[in-house]
Amino acid sequence: MKEWEQERKELRALPSVPFQCSRTHMVSTSRLLLFQFDRNYYSVPVAYGNRSLRVEAFVDRIEVYDSSNRVAVHERSYSRGEKVMELEHYLPIIKTKPRAAKNALVVRKLPDVYQKLRIHLYNKNVEGYREFAKILLLNLEFKFEDVLSAVEEGLKQHSPTGESIRQILTSQVSNQTISIKDQPESPLVDLNVPVDTPPSDGRVVS
Repeated sequence: MKEWEQERKELRALPSVPFQCSRTHMVSTSRLLLFQFDRNYYSVPVAYGNRSLRVEAFVDRIEVYDSSNRVAVHERSYSRGEKVMELEHYLPIIKTKPRAAKNALVVRKLPDVYQKLRIHLYNKNVEGYREFAKILLLNLEFKFEDVLSAVEEGLKQHSPTGESIRQILTSQVSNQTISIKDQPESPLVDLNVPVDTPPSDGRVVS
């Protein structure tokens, strides 16, 4: 015991900042907003194309930094040759060049409901990509899951246009707000009222 006490006095104090369990790598992004890491490709926001960035590779995720500014986070892939892409990284390009929505890989990787929407709009009009781009851009204003749900509803109603999808989204958000407001307030509890003795068999009665 005395030996341990002597040794403990010589030990260094633990670091004030927890150890970051990641591997650091420097990567170069392409004009397609992709960088390669560990046999796969990951996207970055449009402002970080053709740049050198730092990657922190964790077991479950990939974090991308420009100096100390974190610019992207991806779930880590252990496949080979996979392209892990975020739609929001490409929306500024689609906003200025709606035709890019026709063949962009990130669009082809979206859920099936978007593929049904794309085909529906393209078959309806040769410039259907413009309406499709408007719907994709709604992801700049609303949550991805909400837009996805609105697109599904729009297809059911056979009226999937940028305006109709926006109306569905606005209605959904409005209903969510009303639902929250309609929640009953929690009853006030008088802490001075004695609590009843629980049953002797150990059951909890609510």
